[in-house]
Amino acid sequence: MRLLSLWALAGLGLQRLQLTIRPGNVSSIRVAEKAGYRLEGTLRSVKVIRGKRVDGSLYSLLPEDVAAGASR
Repeated sequence: MRLLSLWALAGLGLQRLQLTIRPGNVSSIRVAEKAGYRLEGTLRSVKVIRGKRVDGSLYSLLPEDVAAGASR
């Protein structure tokens, strides 16, 4: 995840990547955070899964987040 995200930001020049993860999905949240994504907030009733509306936690990664992580 981290390598793909770095390629998208540096190689493709994207300025923002974002993920929407169900709040209780601990494994996906861990992967996102290890890749440097930061929690922005929870979007209520943001998508439909199996016919039911569910919340999603919004995570993002910006080029400056990657630069800050490299300097730590």
